[in-house]
Amino acid sequence: MYPEEIMLFVMFITLLLFIFSGIPIAFAIGGTGMLITALCVLCNSWFATDFFADFNNMGLIVNRVYSLMDNSLLVALPMFIFMGIMLEKSGIAERLMESFQKIFSSVR
Repeated sequence: MYPEEIMLFVMFITLLLFIFSGIPIAFAIGGTGMLITALCVLCNSWFATDFFADFNNMGLIVNRVYSLMDNSLLVALPMFIFMGIMLEKSGIAERLMESFQKIFSSVR
């Protein structure tokens, strides 16, 4: 078994442990990634292994995350969620559904 395969198995087990311990999924995935990256860096420095977790590759990860966050279309997502919450809290969504039921009650 190669060291990368062992680290992949450790990462999968860590993710399952985080999920089954009750940590929310987003924090479990992010925490697993940070924990395994730190473990790879420590293994690289202490045991002279090569898990492809050097600083050049971590810089590529940071650039990839920034390019994803730089997407202007993602601005619409929080506004869409905010609009849905406002419709639900004001009661407009409920009245809209009632009017749709009255209009389309005869349509199967």
